[in-house]
Amino acid sequence: MPSFWENLKWAGETEHQDMHGAEGADMAMYVSHPLPSAGTSFPVVIVAQEAFGVNDHIQKVCDQYAAEG
Repeated sequence: MPSFWENLKWAGETEHQDMHGAEGADMAMYVSHPLPSAGTSFPVVIVAQEAFGVNDHIQKVCDQYAAEG
């Protein structure tokens, strides 16, 4: 039986970016793109950070959404 991790799909390209906010402060963003082979029109899902920022768990959630296309 395959493990949970073997069944996961993985995102394509990931990157960290800074976005200039309306009040002048920069906000760190994590961007996870779907694989080109997903065959989708590349919809967008925006995941807002929690109190602790965009931690590893939130990045993995974004990667999983991107992997699903």
